[in-house]
Formats: sequence, C-alpha cells, structure tokens
Amino acid sequence: MTVEFRLSQGLEVLVGGQAVPTGFARQRAVLVALLADLGTPVPVDELVERVWGEHLPKQPREALYGYVSRLRGVLAPCPEATIGKHAAGYVLNADPMTVDLYRFEHTVEAARNCDEDARALELYTTALRAWRGEPVPVVDTPWMGALRDRLRQQFKTAELDSQEIALRLGRHTELLPALIRQAREFPLDERVAGQYMLALYRSGRQADALEHYRQVRLRLADELGADPGSSLQELHLRILSAAPELDTSGQPASVSAQVVPRQLPAEPRGFLGRAHELAALSGMPDHLAEDGPEGAVRVLSGGGGVGKTWLALRWAHDHLAEFPDGQLFVNLRGFDPAAEPVSPDSALHGFLTALGVAPAAIPQDADARAALYRSLSADRRLLVVLDNARETAQVLPLLPGGRSSTVLITSRHRLNGLLATHTAQPLPLGVLGTSEARGILARHLGASSLDADPRATEALLRHCAGLPLALAIVASRAAAHPGFPLAGFADELRADAESLDTLDTGELSWNLRAVFSASYGVLDVQAATMFRWLSLAPGADITLPAAAALCRSTRSAARTVLTALEMASLIEQHRPGRYRMHDLTRAYAAELTKAHDTEADRRDALARLFGHYCHVASVAADLFTPEERERRPPIPPVSGPPVTLPDGDAARAWLEAERDNLLASARHAAAFGPATVVTHLSATLFRYLDNCGHYQDALTLHTAARDAVDPAVVAHAHALCSLGYALVRLGRYDEALHELRQALGHPRADPLVDYAANTNIAFVHDDRGDRETALTYYARALDASRTPGYRSTYGIALNNLGDCYRKLGRHEEAIDHLRRSITIAEEFDSAGLGGVALGSLGDLQRAQDDHSGARASYRRALELARICGNPGLEVELLNRLASATVTPREGLEQFQRALSLAREIGFTVEEAHAHHGLARLHHTLGDLTASRNHAHEALRLYTALKSSGTDAVGALIRDHLSAAED
Repeated sequence: MTVEFRLSQGLEVLVGGQAVPTGFARQRAVLVALLADLGTPVPVDELVERVWGEHLPKQPREALYGYVSRLRGVLAPCPEATIGKHAAGYVLNADPMTVDLYRFEHTVEAARNCDEDARALELYTTALRAWRGEPVPVVDTPWMGALRDRLRQQFKTAELDSQEIALRLGRHTELLPALIRQAREFPLDERVAGQYMLALYRSGRQADALEHYRQVRLRLADELGADPGSSLQELHLRILSAAPELDTSGQPASVSAQVVPRQLPAEPRGFLGRAHELAALSGMPDHLAEDGPEGAVRVLSGGGGVGKTWLALRWAHDHLAEFPDGQLFVNLRGFDPAAEPVSPDSALHGFLTALGVAPAAIPQDADARAALYRSLSADRRLLVVLDNARETAQVLPLLPGGRSSTVLITSRHRLNGLLATHTAQPLPLGVLGTSEARGILARHLGASSLDADPRATEALLRHCAGLPLALAIVASRAAAHPGFPLAGFADELRADAESLDTLDTGELSWNLRAVFSASYGVLDVQAATMFRWLSLAPGADITLPAAAALCRSTRSAARTVLTALEMASLIEQHRPGRYRMHDLTRAYAAELTKAHDTEADRRDALARLFGHYCHVASVAADLFTPEERERRPPIPPVSGPPVTLPDGDAARAWLEAERDNLLASARHAAAFGPATVVTHLSATLFRYLDNCGHYQDALTLHTAARDAVDPAVVAHAHALCSLGYALVRLGRYDEALHELRQALGHPRADPLVDYAANTNIAFVHDDRGDRETALTYYARALDASRTPGYRSTYGIALNNLGDCYRKLGRHEEAIDHLRRSITIAEEFDSAGLGGVALGSLGDLQRAQDDHSGARASYRRALELARICGNPGLEVELLNRLASATVTPREGLEQFQRALSLAREIGFTVEEAHAHHGLARLHHTLGDLTASRNHAHEALRLYTALKSSGTDAVGALIRDHLSAAED
C-alpha cells in the first residue's frame, strides 16, 4: 500500500490515499524529526532534544520508544516505509519522493538547473503550488523552530526565484497581487522591494515604484541605521531615468497589461467516472458559440454528495488551455451548515482583486462593482466557476460581460430562474452507474478484494446506490479494517436504497443526515437507541461499561451493539475499548434523540452514566489512596456492569484514562444538574488530582462544585476547602485564603472541613514566614483530625505540626510528632504519607546537622513519592535533596529536575524554590550571570506569593550588585 508524507500544512500521513491518525503532538514530532533526516540514523539523544527540547518528561527514552513503536504500527501497512533501529539511532527509510519536502526540493533544484525560462517557471510553479501553509506546526522546541524557519526560507527563496523568471518573461502585472502581499510581509527585504518596484514600473506606475523605494529607504534607516544595497539603489536610478533596458517584450502588451488569475482549487484526487457528463459538458455551446453569452453558462445540479464540484473541477482542469486569460473560482456556501452564504458583493470583491484591481479602487456601490467586473471580463476568455450556489439571485451579478467567457455553476437547486432568463445549459447529475461505482470501491479496496466476494460487493453497491459520498464512506471504513471480511460490511450496511432519495434536498446538513440515515435505518431497536443516547454523553469518548450503563444494557449486549454501530461507520473505536463519534454524527444523533426520546428518557440515561462514573471513580479512589477513605463520600451503588480494578495501579490507570470524561460530566452536571454529581466527583477526585499534579483540572472541578451546590449545605464547605487547596498549589495564596476562611465560617462545617481549612491556611502563613500563626492553625487541624476514623488524616496533621515545630527550632517536639506520623504511615503502608513524613524527617535531620541522614531520608522519601506517582511531592523532595547534596554540581542537577517538573505541573511555590536554589549554587560556582537570572525569577515568584523567600533572594541579589561594583 502506498504512503505519502506531507509536511507543508502540518504533518499529514496518507496510506493508500487516505489520511491516517499519527497520534498526539510529541509522537508526531518524532515522525517529523525522522523525516527531516530521511534515510539517515538519528541518535536517540538527538531525537529527544528535537522532540522535547528543554522540557523533558520523566523518562524521555521510554517515552520515545513508545512513540516509535506506535509510529511503526501506523506505517505497518506500508512495507516501503519502515523505522529501523541501528547502533547510531533510529532511521526512517522511505522513497524521498513520498515526502512533499523532498519533492519540493527536487523540483526547485530542477528549475534552477533549467536553461529555458518558460520551463523553469513551470517547475517552480509546480513546486510552490504543492507547498502551502505553515510547515510542521507540531511542537515548539528549538530544533523544530529552526526546521520551520529553514523551510519558510526555502519556500520564500524559491518564490522569489520564480518571480525573477516571471519578470523576465514580462508577467509583471500577473505578479503584482503576490508582490503587494510580500512587500507588506517583508518590508525590509530588498529583493522583494526590487521585484515590486520593477513590476510597478512595467505596469505604468513609475511614481508608485519611486514612492516604494523612498519608504524602504526610510524604514531601513529608522530600523537598521543602513542605506539600501547597491543593487536596489541602481534599480532606483534606472527607474528614475526610465532606462529603456527596464522594459520587456516578454509578452504582448494586451496580455501583460492584465493580471491572469489562477483561482481553481487543486485537481480532484482519485476522480473516477462521469465520462458521459464530461462529454456532455464539452459538447454544450462554449465561448465560441454564436448563441451569445447565455450559451456559455452551464448549471450542474444535483443532491449533496453527488459529486458536482468534483466534476466541475475535473472538466476545468482538462480545459485550462481554452482560457488563457485565467480562471476565477468562488465557493458561494449556499448550503454550508457552518457559515452563511457568500454575498454577491463579497464574491465580486474577490474577483476584482484577482483581476488586479487595488482594494481601494473597488466601488462600494453594488451595481457599480458589478459593472466594473463586467467591463474587466468583457473581452477576456475566462473560466468562472461558481460553486455551491443557493439561488439565481446569488449568481446573476457574477456572470461576466461579453461573449467570450464560460461559467460553470454547481448547485443543489436547478436554478430554474437562470435557465429561463439566461438560457443557461442544465446538466443534472444523478447517481453513478454500477460500473463507475464499482470502480470507486475498487480504487479504495482493490479489484481483487471485490472479485473475491461478488455477492458482498453487489450488496455494498446496492447499499450505496451509486452516491459517491456514500461509496467513499463505506470504502474508507472497509479499508480501515483490512482483516474484516467484506461480507460482514455488506451485512451491516444493507439498507433501503430509496432512503438515498432524500439526499437531493438542497441542504448539506440534510445530505449528511441522509447518509447517516442509510446506516441508522437498518439498526435494530437496541443499536438505534444506543446511537441516539451516545450523543448525550458529555465526554469526548466512552467505554463499553459506560455505554452499557447509559443504555441500561449488559456488557455483552453493549459490545454487540457498539460493534454494529462501528461497522455502520456511525462511531469509531479510536483506541481499544474506547468509542467516539464524529462531531457531525453526534449532532445528527442529538437531533434524533430530541425527536424520538422523551426528556425523562434522556435524563434517566444521563443519570445512569453519571452513576457509573461516580461509582467507579469512588472505587478507584479507594484503591488509589486506601488510607484516606474517611475523607471521601461513601461509594454509591453500582450503575451498569461492574468495572474490576484489581489494584492501585489499575485504579490510577482508570482515573487517568477517564479524567476528561469525569470532568466533562462534572461540568455538565454543574450546568444542568444534578449538583450532587459534581460535588461527589469533587470530593472523590480531590486527592487523585492533587497527587498526580492535575492542579488546573482540580481548580476547574472544585470551582464547579462550589458554584453548583447550595451554600447552606456542608458539601459547599467541602468544595471551598478543595478549591482553596488547589489555589494554594497554584500559588494563588490570597484567593485561597478567601475560600478557606469561608469554609471555616460555614455554619455546618464538620471536622474534616475544620481540618482541611486550618491546614491550608496554616500552609500559607508558614510559607510567608509567619510561623507562630501557622503553628496555631496546624494545632487546630490536629485537634480536628482526632475524630474517630480519621487515623490517616491524623498522621498528616502530626507531620504538618511537627514540621512547623522544626522551623521554630523546637526539635524535641518536632521529632515526637514526626515519629508518630511515620508510625501511622507504616501502619497503613502508605507510600504517600510515608514520603511526606520522611521528607519532614530529613528537614529535621538537616536542621540538626545530620546531613548524611537527611540525604538518606530524602532519597527514601523520593522513592515513595515515585512509587505512588505523586509529582507534587516529588518536586518538593527534589528541591530538598538538592539543598542537601554534597557537591554543587549534583545540586544543580536536582534543582534543574525540580524546576522542570514544577513548571510541568504548575507548582508555583516549588518553582520559586528551585530558582532560588539554582541561584545560590550558581553563585557558589562563580557563574554570576546564571545566578542573577535565577534569582530575579525566584524574586518575581516569591513576590507574587508574598512568600518569606523574598528576603533571602533579595539578599542574594544585593550580593550580585556588590560583586558587580567590585
């Protein structure tokens, strides 16, 4: 199967002519990094640098290996494109001509080596047309940015080389629109300025050319303090004196004085059939006919998806030579579901600009604008394609003047008014014949596949009923599952061919509904119901158990129904066990459920789905941090088939996979009810979101819970506490204190609210250096945690108070509290609490000058933080370990890792600590520039936090100033 790589408009990979998904941004970046050195091994470290730059993941090599493995899966159907592993690194082996970048470079090189200007210009034009858009906008790393800049420069250089040749050939007027754009985009580029000045001069605009030189000269002087180069100065003098050598005889004046527009979209890929219609178009009266201009208007009408635009473009590209004065094209969007129809005035503005009229010279009056268009087109041999017209009134002002142009109009309406008043030639399009329809399927699936199962092929053709869009959908679905028998698709896709008659309604959205209806109409009751109700799910995708809960189904029955929907191309299994709907399919299903299901049906379906999420999230949270069950609401009843989560790792994996869906469900419940869903998820997911560093998600969820619930109930106080903690993590201390104090003052606050609010208020005071106030709040939190059943919470409170005692120099009290905290961590076998307590113990050991003991405690705590997957705790411990390391170099490495991780998860206070630590160590090593940079960044963050760290880092900055004076 053939493969094609496109880098010119973002990364796109086509397998067998069909675009295939290439994964998330970093995985796509790996592919770009390999394509950039096609056939050459790229070392692993170099790949990591290209893909991540300075922002490395925790285990970059492992992440890279995973991406390479998945990319091999993407390319598996294409044996000619493989990713190999050598001692020197990874290498992508493929034909360079399958990559648009290399085709572009090859064609440009051929143009530069060509001795004939006309042929060279053709080659340049071919290269430039195939390379459009922003190249490789995948990720922003230094290497990727350099690659993007290089490709932009390559394109710009080729464009300017092409324009040099076009100017030699006398095509200056044709170049003016592009040169106007380039002069604005690159105001200091002297080569662009020279080409623009020459084109203006040759178009009879000597004064404009001289004025442009004056503007460039002034801009160079103002911005660069330089004069124009000798070449541009010489050109200016030659224009000033109207030197004869500036004139060109490359083309006759009648042609060169006109801009030749080339607005046709690219030729249709894979166009097949319609031989009869193509012949009919060619046989109609053309621009040479004696019937007058009316005979040159052709209306291609037919239902949505019947292939009107493809036919018009195919004929247009086949007959370009008949229209030497250019081609105009506009999509009038008469039936676009996402945009309003294009007005004739707007279309005329585009046509006049393409014909070389300066925007300022285009009349504002609609009649005057149409008159100018008719005047400019009257004596030209133009092809005008008016695509997707809604009605006769929309196209009448766009008909060119004179008798020499041809107009192709496509519409879902017959435009009878145009046929009656302008004797336009109609060409109604029906569905394809059997042989042509079979040819489309064969192009996608292979003739041998069709020949192997003629009955299934006949059934597919009957199902699609010759509609090109339906054929393309069915063929692409079958091609996506090459291992599935064709007969299976035929069984699932059988439908009443008469349902396709509704396609010819003159409305794109109805066209899509009709195509979907062809599949929906053959579903049984269970599949049809699930299809409609899947549109209710707020998340981006859904799992089998969740779908079963939504539809009150068993797991086995849900699997059968989901398979049927996938085979009908109504849903996609984009990852194993995860299903999603295209946005347009979802919109269609949503319309169906509003039409066929009662409000109570829809409400009950959502209640079952939310019940499933709340139940499984509660089970997962209990496995994730079993020692903190008392801090979460009870597990609600099972909704739908049970989900088995054998251990904490499986629980974490489920929470990670479902996080977006859980948050989407919470947002929906916050907006439409019931509020109990969002408050339950807020209280249940609190620790998971915090431990895994999802601080922004926590902020969103807890804010929604606070806003959704009645302020008089205790759930509101819990939401305030959770929101306050998320704000603390993000370094938004003042906002956090506002929420937490409201929680403390809540009339129904319970011990857990008292504990959480006092703890986080204490943390803010602690970080701001007010230890005595912090001690008071930590002590109150400890009292609240003595409530029976709060054993793990009591262990955390002991740690917090013990750590505060350490900061106050009360070491005996500190060690007593910390030892008791460690005992509780061992009692629960809690890696999270153990990591926290050991970290605090390490702080105490440092305070007692036991630095080796502190390092041992930090390293053990760091292991526990990584075992439980808590990046927030990990970054805290990295900063502490860095401060206790033996050598500055080792400390620099730990602080840098802490800084990267803190930035990744948005942990502001620890980001400040990392900058502060790096500033101190660089100062020790004598690198005052690096020290100064980190110190100023630390000061900025500390100041925003109102942290006590401002004093220490301020002193360090003063040392920098003293050193500079010395």
